[in-house]
Amino acid sequence: MRRRLPITLLMLGFSWTTYKGIEKLIWPGRSADYILMNDSGHAWLFFVISVIVIVLNGCALWAYTRLKRSAVKFGLIAVGTSLIQNTISYIWTLANHETAKEAYIVSRVARGLPIHEDVTASVLSPTGLLIAFVVSLMIPLAGAAIILATRNYIERMQD
Repeated sequence: MRRRLPITLLMLGFSWTTYKGIEKLIWPGRSADYILMNDSGHAWLFFVISVIVIVLNGCALWAYTRLKRSAVKFGLIAVGTSLIQNTISYIWTLANHETAKEAYIVSRVARGLPIHEDVTASVLSPTGLLIAFVVSLMIPLAGAAIILATRNYIERMQD
């Protein structure tokens, strides 16, 4: 019974990541990552990574909803793929800072969100980017910790 909350949190995380990935595929123009990669002629990489992340998170979600032994493997692989995706986005942003600023603004406008110059400057400052990157790593790593903490429970459910 104590293990249901962490597993529910994992399922919510995998659901959210799958949903956001599908949303990015449907409306890529709303994604700063797509705009940034498309500008440098690598839109295909955005789609390849997005599809991989969606499939792996969908598989992890399926395995966790059925408490399959494969849930731990799919979960860890999905988390690892998210870490890779976040790292690629961070490196790409650093390498193309001006384009990243434009992509950030365009993606906010496409989603109907306001643009504030001071917030934009803060978010895209070296410190702001580093903080965002660290947070983007901490969330999947927290998921990995939950996966590892619940793996024995998942395995016992198979017996």
